[in-house]
Amino acid sequence: MVKFILSKNRLYWWPIKIRMPSSDERKAGQVEEFTFKAQFEAIGSEEAQGIMDEVSKLPDDERTARQHDLLLRVVKDWNEDIQDEDKEPIPFGTDTLRTILDDPWILVAFWRAWGESMSGDGARKGNSQR
Repeated sequence: MVKFILSKNRLYWWPIKIRMPSSDERKAGQVEEFTFKAQFEAIGSEEAQGIMDEVSKLPDDERTARQHDLLLRVVKDWNEDIQDEDKEPIPFGTDTLRTILDDPWILVAFWRAWGESMSGDGARKGNSQR
């Protein structure tokens, strides 16, 4: 039996599945799926709620600029399956994360994965490790 070790900073890997419309004209109306793994840091619900409350109280223009604060706090890394057009791995960085979170399909995928990971139900079938 594995013993539970209580640690201050709990980091864990979780699959991210991005579902987006195909860019191929022959596949109009179809969805493509891309999967990679991201590393999250578990934070307490009080801290998560505090971040969301702080952002929600900001004026509209500031709120838009800080809408990703919670994900920027909890996402710590990703694996080599995030690549550029030359199929080279894109190293993790906060600025890169901020940039890709502006893509609505990527944003939804990160929120979905983080929510699933926090629910304790495990990855859904089809969103599991390869």
